[in-house]
Amino acid sequence: MEEIRGQEGAFSREHSDYPQAVQFLAERRLAQYDKVGRIDRGARWELQNRPEVVQRFAEETGRDPKDDDQLYEAARDLAGRVLINKDRLEVIQDCRETGRNIAESVYDLALDFGFKPPAATPAAPPAQAPAKERVERAKEQEVHATSLSAMQGGGSPHPETVTSRRQLLEMSPAEADAYIRKMDAIDPFWDRELTD
Repeated sequence: MEEIRGQEGAFSREHSDYPQAVQFLAERRLAQYDKVGRIDRGARWELQNRPEVVQRFAEETGRDPKDDDQLYEAARDLAGRVLINKDRLEVIQDCRETGRNIAESVYDLALDFGFKPPAATPAAPPAQAPAKERVERAKEQEVHATSLSAMQGGGSPHPETVTSRRQLLEMSPAEADAYIRKMDAIDPFWDRELTD
């Protein structure tokens, strides 16, 4: 994850519209999935196989889990997140295997899908804050950031697994990605329970 964040940070300094490009790409992919019925199929699977996860997700996103229509919309959103996360992992793996810059590749994909960058005005690099401040700011921004590394679900970890962000960051990129992939398949909300 640090590798991805580093690439995204460096790329964003030259392309301040990178978060918008990532969001644009995700929206286009979701529209494609919706047109071919994958989101509805995924929503039905989530409701049938993980109803408690869908109910919790509905509550966390301000929907009434007792209302069938709202619960189904929550299941659709959850299925969309799962599909986008699979796309995310595939792009990361492909870029690593081919030696390509992940952020640059995602931006190029967004351009291929029709993203139009605004008139370029280079952003000045921010002054370096003390390390503790940067970590705190990163934690706050992590929730709201729209980036490839931020596109993932959340939830409670299993007791015999990683219980803190520090443990996850101490893993190699390959180990971290494998662990994230495993946990996202089990529970898309697993990382919300990680301690600092």
